[in-house]
Amino acid sequence: MPSLLPGAKCCKGMDAMSKKNKTIKNIRKLKKLFSSGWVRACGPIALTGAVCVGSLFFPSLSAQAAVTSDGAFEYAVSVGQVEIQKYHGPGEAVVVPDTIEEKPVTSIGKEAFMNCTGVTSLTLPETVTIISSGAFKGCSQMTEISVPDSVVSFGSASFAGCSRLTALNVSDGVTFIGEEAFSECSSLKEIHIPRSLSVIAYRQYYGCAGLSGLTLPDTLVSISDSAFSGCSGLQKMEIPSGVTSIGNNAFRECSSLSELTLHSGLISIGKYAFYGCSSLKEMAIPDTVKSIGNYSFFGCRSLTEFQVDSRNRNYTSEDGVLMKKDRSSLLRYPAGKTTAAYTVPDGVKSLGNDAFSGCVSLQSVTLPETLNTIGDKVFANCAGLTEVKLPSSLKKIGSGSFDNCSSLKTISFAGTEAGFQKVTIDDGATASQLQPLLTFQTAETSSEGSAGSSKTKSSQKQADNSADRFPVEWVAGAALLSGALGAGIGVWAVRRKKKKKLIGGSKD
Repeated sequence: MPSLLPGAKCCKGMDAMSKKNKTIKNIRKLKKLFSSGWVRACGPIALTGAVCVGSLFFPSLSAQAAVTSDGAFEYAVSVGQVEIQKYHGPGEAVVVPDTIEEKPVTSIGKEAFMNCTGVTSLTLPETVTIISSGAFKGCSQMTEISVPDSVVSFGSASFAGCSRLTALNVSDGVTFIGEEAFSECSSLKEIHIPRSLSVIAYRQYYGCAGLSGLTLPDTLVSISDSAFSGCSGLQKMEIPSGVTSIGNNAFRECSSLSELTLHSGLISIGKYAFYGCSSLKEMAIPDTVKSIGNYSFFGCRSLTEFQVDSRNRNYTSEDGVLMKKDRSSLLRYPAGKTTAAYTVPDGVKSLGNDAFSGCVSLQSVTLPETLNTIGDKVFANCAGLTEVKLPSSLKKIGSGSFDNCSSLKTISFAGTEAGFQKVTIDDGATASQLQPLLTFQTAETSSEGSAGSSKTKSSQKQADNSADRFPVEWVAGAALLSGALGAGIGVWAVRRKKKKKLIGGSKD
């Protein structure tokens, strides 16, 4: 037994050493986190996050929730700072205290006031630096809030759905604004975007219909998906030269946007980027643009012209129509163009998705024999379109290509019916829609004269058969014989009539 004691002591020593090593490792992890570029980039946000991460390493640092004496605020104290975690008060005009337990209130916690529809106004103290995710989300009756310049971070959806809020202070000291931070703040009239930001986050100002103008800082490099979607009051926008990408749906349904300036440096325009910008009249594409997403200008019914910088290596414009640089694909015909008839230039092989959609002035479109593909919704909503001429070279028609073409009467195919049956049609609705409107030409045609008039093979064959059966000489002889017989019958009839008269006179 005594011999076991040293071993037991050794085990205890090893256990203590193991705990010590584990603690050292945790300290090293935390030190590494604080020294990382992420911490330096995010500033106070990272520090708050580090405390949370630290609590995983050191459970003894976990903050314990408490409630103020009046029962209005649920809070937690951590590292000598207070975070408001939940509001339980009566609402209306709310003032957040600057200290609790003689410690500064520095953070409004996640969803702390979420859906507090009884709150009509709110004042935050100068000690607050962090407004966390969803902090005031759904406070639909709040008309004003006093946000101090000390705030450096607005979490995701922090004010989402505050539909009656008309003004909000965002100082130049702000270093972070999360996704959907101000989405559906539909009464917001103006808001400052600080120069410290490089990205407008996803749906950051989505549905802010009351915004009429915004100045974007020159520090921006990217506008994320749906960033300004639904800002129907926005009238003009200049995209800074540092911006390289405009995300999908970025300005979708900005129906009042009439002036848009894009600068050299822009590389990509996402899908649906300017979808439904019905007041936009002109679109100038800079020399640096390399990609334009599908349906980017769908529903831009006032757009009359595309202008593409001649130095652009990917796109060009011809008569105001947007095309690929090599003119192999017609991408977008301006919906506001008033021309009644349009002939797609020779050499074009494909029509991009929605290429002519919403062109209400177009009545007739002729496609070249080089064309083989019609994309999706190409002629959708062309209410005035009455005729489309399809080439015999056509191989594919995309889905919904003729949706809502209420005036369409004729679709002529420059080939046989058998040839058209080889064309791939992406949906049954389009096929059934086209069938009663289709007309065909035969496979072989012969041209006459410079005007290009032609006779079909069937009518030519009918003429040839007649010539084979009745040679020219036979026809001439038959005519002469017919004339002679007619003359003889006429003479006979006259003589017979005279004879009858003579016989009748002798009787009298």
